[in-house]
Amino acid sequence: MKKYLRLYMGVLIALLSLTLLAGCSGNSVVATVNGESLYRHELDKRVDRYKMELAARGVTENNKDMIAMMEQQELERMIEEKLYEQEAIKLNIQVTDEQVEEELAKEKMRFQSEEEYLAALQQVELTDQEFREIIREGIMLYELFEHITADIEVSEEDMRQYYEAHPEKFVEPEQVEASHILVESEEEAREIIAQLRAGANFAQLAKDTSIDQVSGERGGELGFFTREDMVEEFANAAFSLNIGQYSQEPVPSLFGYHIILVQDKKAEKKLTFEEARTQLQIELPTEKKVEKFESWFEQVKSMAEIERKIA
Repeated sequence: MKKYLRLYMGVLIALLSLTLLAGCSGNSVVATVNGESLYRHELDKRVDRYKMELAARGVTENNKDMIAMMEQQELERMIEEKLYEQEAIKLNIQVTDEQVEEELAKEKMRFQSEEEYLAALQQVELTDQEFREIIREGIMLYELFEHITADIEVSEEDMRQYYEAHPEKFVEPEQVEASHILVESEEEAREIIAQLRAGANFAQLAKDTSIDQVSGERGGELGFFTREDMVEEFANAAFSLNIGQYSQEPVPSLFGYHIILVQDKKAEKKLTFEEARTQLQIELPTEKKVEKFESWFEQVKSMAEIERKIA
């Protein structure tokens, strides 16, 4: 599937209904969009999902104002989704079964078996067919986006102007290259520090004792990282050490206790235009496409005949 489809699919699945495709008879209409009806059962299904999420976080659903706000938000999303669908039909954008199957195969690769995939769907109250329809809607939205933004082009001058207007986006933050040994207790960490002071090899200790098996197999190596890449306690300790130093005290975090060895550092650096070129070639067209699509959709929505039937 095309380059950004998974991004749009992720956004769509987060925002779209995940509604069961039940019949509409006997359900009240909550809105009409250019003469097409949206039904109460669809809206209730969305709101019920939010209630389930709140309950999982220990939040009660007794707050009527919160529920009313969620209902209004979901109604607006339903309206927008219907407008996307109507515009796609006008533009003769069609999604084939082959496209759906291709994307579904990629989704199934996240699971070890067909049974695990079906169990995951059951957990969110979806059938295989309903999930296929969600995929179909995601592909449709992507194709609509690509159609509306097909004329977007970015020139060399555009990139230079953007680079000069947004210098903050082209700064490579300070980085540290480090290794660590992670253990469960402070006592264990102190014992390892004592061994390092006695001349033990850091990489070998990491292989022998670290409960972080991934880095442990590499002698504790984590490579280069920024402050934002690590939990605060770890980052503060790592960035305070000099090259060649290891932490003289155990560094606690929610993962356990760390002993950190700093191997190298990179200072904050402003990228030159040439260094930023690849980033610009990817990000600037995407940004311009999103701007055009949002502007186009605002116009579509402003011209639509929308009647909301709930307060």
